[in-house]
Amino acid sequence: MSKQKKKSRVQGGWADSSTQTVQLHPKPQKSVHTFQDTKHMELPPGQRPPNFSWVIEGVLAGSSLPRQISHFYYFLNQGIRHIITLSEGKPPMHMAPTGLYNLFLPIEEFMAPTVDEIKRFVDYVDDARERQEGVVAHCFWGRGRTGTMLACYLVKDEGIDPQEAISRIRDQRPYSVETYEQEDAVINYADHLKSKSSEDQKH
Repeated sequence: MSKQKKKSRVQGGWADSSTQTVQLHPKPQKSVHTFQDTKHMELPPGQRPPNFSWVIEGVLAGSSLPRQISHFYYFLNQGIRHIITLSEGKPPMHMAPTGLYNLFLPIEEFMAPTVDEIKRFVDYVDDARERQEGVVAHCFWGRGRTGTMLACYLVKDEGIDPQEAISRIRDQRPYSVETYEQEDAVINYADHLKSKSSEDQKH
């Protein structure tokens, strides 16, 4: 008798797994951790997906759309447990091995995310980071939408200027952040963080 795949609402998106699902919280608690331990399992080596690279080693990576089971095994062997899909097309999660979760945050090609979408992305990565579970973000080629979100995470995580964040992502991942709208999204998110910080200081 085959197990049915469950689906769970997670940080403004949906997470799928072939086993149990776990809802991620802004401040994770050990009692809600239900991932299968794959650290000590012998896994196939997998194949590196096109345009895969770490932006923050062990924490956040970017990639093109994973298309085959060997890509999923590669993720697991890298310590990745979460795949954030920014494209309108989903990866074939039905063939993904146990222990990988998918957050679906679709953005139209060449378009930019909203501040709310960026916040969901950042919160999700921070949540997984607290659990020491790696995250990979992807769109179709891993350039525009992916690069934009990766740059936004650097702005939040390191407190750097948005243009510096964009430059760093482009150095690591050529052709990232493809449009002026996507550049503006990183700048707008940085402005949002500054505004929020000023308001917090007043209180």
